[in-house]
Amino acid sequence: MADAARAMLMMLVATSGERCVAAEGGQDEGEDRGVSDTAADVGLSEDLWPTRPPGSDADDGVEFPTRGGCIVGGREIPFKRSGGLSREIMAGGGCGWLAAAPAMGSMSSQGWRPAMEDAGTVIEGLLEAPLLFRRGDRVVPPGVEGNLPSLWDDAASSPRSPLNGLPSESIESWQESLDGDADCASDDPRRVDARFHFAGVYDGHGGQAVSRQVAGNLHLHFRRAFDRALDASTPAVKAVDAVPVAQGSRFRWVAPVGACNADHPGLGLADVAGAAKLAFRLMDGQLMDEGVAESMGTTAVVSLVSESHVVVANCGDSRAVLSRGGSAYRLTRDHKPTLEDEQERILGCGGKLMNYNGLRVMGLLAMSRALGDHGLRDAGVVAEPEVTILGREREDEFLVLASDGLWDALTDQEACDLAGRCFQRAQEQEASPEVAVRVAARVLMRAALDRGSKDNITVTIVDLHGTGKQKT
Repeated sequence: MADAARAMLMMLVATSGERCVAAEGGQDEGEDRGVSDTAADVGLSEDLWPTRPPGSDADDGVEFPTRGGCIVGGREIPFKRSGGLSREIMAGGGCGWLAAAPAMGSMSSQGWRPAMEDAGTVIEGLLEAPLLFRRGDRVVPPGVEGNLPSLWDDAASSPRSPLNGLPSESIESWQESLDGDADCASDDPRRVDARFHFAGVYDGHGGQAVSRQVAGNLHLHFRRAFDRALDASTPAVKAVDAVPVAQGSRFRWVAPVGACNADHPGLGLADVAGAAKLAFRLMDGQLMDEGVAESMGTTAVVSLVSESHVVVANCGDSRAVLSRGGSAYRLTRDHKPTLEDEQERILGCGGKLMNYNGLRVMGLLAMSRALGDHGLRDAGVVAEPEVTILGREREDEFLVLASDGLWDALTDQEACDLAGRCFQRAQEQEASPEVAVRVAARVLMRAALDRGSKDNITVTIVDLHGTGKQKT
């Protein structure tokens, strides 16, 4: 770690006992704007581990709803105002053996920008779907794979593959019982009834309208896309040459006995990736139908976390980073016009690349993919995400989803080091995971501001430590 990063980490560990100045809704507070003079002011002091319940007023920036909802333009939008989900779905309605939702904490700051164009969403129990996969299955785009080779080596030597145990102790015991099924060879496809929890970060440009629309609707399109995938024939079963199974209820739990005889099909990881891409297309189609995105757009980086897998989809230059065993792994790539394959597409579509304060499509847009920006579709700007799907491992710690306001100021490893220290301190203080993710998101946001970030900043932390209890 660089000397500056090490110094920042040491300051963050200091318990100065001083609370930073709050900037209500990410707006100005005189000339201070709620930005502390030193990173130590946002350190892991005793008063950063509040006893108040999650969802109360944040110390600084804007805090996302803990259980689900979205923040747009510095305001919380309840589900009833964003076309949201039913109470049954939000509560993880349905039957079955379901792991508790991971703690998810988010913070947002306007920074020095004249307007807040970031938005975000966190939702527990967005959808349930059966998965069918073999040991070691993964989906990794070619442009991302170069960041992750050591993950495959680590997974191969790990005592726990995605099939040998799941995050919580009870789920792990259940999965071990599947591994012990004499009728299932180790490389046979396995079915897991997965419950997916959703988080998304959206960095708008040209205005707030598109990021707000996406924050309120993209997760709903994910549900529709998964419904379509589940309504289709059984490509996942055919793809892995699984034994024939009956067409059962797609949201019904099948008892974990004789998993090879589960009575409903499962989605393969390729099907899950296809559903994620369809959700983005549906969202972009909605924007086009509403005519709000001709000259504005937004990035989108989202995660779907289940007991067995992490799914990340990205369009634009917001980023998702996995912390596993103390190391940072970038699960997305920043879609910039500087990338060779992105340049080929843009130029092949007749678009032009011009250098105006950096390389831009038609001299206007500093990214090569986005939701919206329909005026640049013919110039090669697309809304197609890249999707990464990995099996969860015992060493997984957390995900960091953030807009470029964070990543322009902190490296991937610096962000993971700071957030990891927050989790360590939370454990020392016997604070809940909900408090840990909330403080980690706040510390990262404030560290970026202290580093001089002038952009809007939105940070979401998804806990992967797997300390939850199963739900029935």
